[in-house]
Amino acid sequence: MSENQFGTYGRTTLAWQLTDTLKVTEAFSAALATGNDSFLSNTSLTTDVYGNFALRLSVGAEYETRPPPDRKKLDTFSKASVVYVFQPP
Repeated sequence: MSENQFGTYGRTTLAWQLTDTLKVTEAFSAALATGNDSFLSNTSLTTDVYGNFALRLSVGAEYETRPPPDRKKLDTFSKASVVYVFQPP
């Protein structure tokens, strides 16, 4: 069985360099469709640790207006990451 729906999708990413070693990033996306709209927000804080290594802390939320019966409308997450920043020679 297949189903066709009209929808639209948009995404934006904003970044603020607070200091030489501290950066805040916000990524937001929205998918609007007949029957279910979905929104995703992810905010992260990245700081230099040593050399090309950085630490990133992220929090996010995903919201659906009409999720499947086995899922909640709002799902949240958080994570900590070690990041290697590639620098051109």
